Amino acid sequence: MGAGRRPKPTAIKILEGNPGKRKIVADDLQPEAGAPEMPKGMTFAAQREFRFMTEVLLELGVLTRVDGKALAAYSECYSRWEEANKIITEYGQVIQVKFLDNEGNTIVGDLKANPACKLADMWMNRMKSFLIEFGLTPATRSKLKLNPKPEVDEFDEIMNRTRRSPVGFQAPSLEEPSVEIVNKS
Repeated sequence: MGAGRRPKPTAIKILEGNPGKRKIVADDLQPEAGAPEMPKGMTFAAQREFRFMTEVLLELGVLTRVDGKALAAYSECYSRWEEANKIITEYGQVIQVKFLDNEGNTIVGDLKANPACKLADMWMNRMKSFLIEFGLTPATRSKLKLNPKPEVDEFDEIMNRTRRSPVGFQAPSLEEPSVEIVNKS
């Protein structure tokens, strides 16, 4: 296969509104939509991220049952990025180099960048690659045409709830008048 852009999954093409009116074929022999099984052996932080991203991707309708390994790889990148950031938080972005001389005395050296900063950047870039694949960066998401969920008015929701009432008592409906006016002429 030659160099160039990798083809987008059909679900992403559909969410983008099929720009360019490309014909969507069964590349299309898409696997069954749904939550993939979480691979065993993942770190706790990766498991937490796997569960979170599974919910997000299912809601968007772009997750299939065979996406588990890609999602696990993203989640492990997230876990390692999180770990690198904890080290940066603990020791700072800049550390002072210390070493021992020939007599065993500690010598304080120059300041240098914390190696965890380079690791955090590396894991963040790998996470970004996976996020692009799943259509979850601001740039890729802006191309998706999602059907927004209708906003629910809290007041209407409260007013439309089924009322609980004592046995034998029928609460009046808010939509029907509870008093009937009869014209006596």
